[in-house]
Amino acid sequence: MTEYSTSDDAWAALQWNRPEHGDGILLAFRRDKAAEAKILAASHGLDPEADYEISYEDYGLTLVKSGSEIMSGIEIKIPDPRGSLLVKYRRR
Repeated sequence: MTEYSTSDDAWAALQWNRPEHGDGILLAFRRDKAAEAKILAASHGLDPEADYEISYEDYGLTLVKSGSEIMSGIEIKIPDPRGSLLVKYRRR
């Protein structure tokens, strides 16, 4: 979801997709010197016509978006440097 970098000012965001189950997770890390508190991360391998329930686990927030919207990019926000965020999604 992000380009590989070992820089202290970069974000790292990864996706694990299980198309056979219609679900997966996104895991994002904001490194120590990353200036921006949020990024736009585009997922891959989803059904653009299907709806997905997205759960931002750390915030207790659940949204419904289309596969097309998610693959265009969803906002990942981590207010504190050296933080992480787990996002789960599942096809409805």
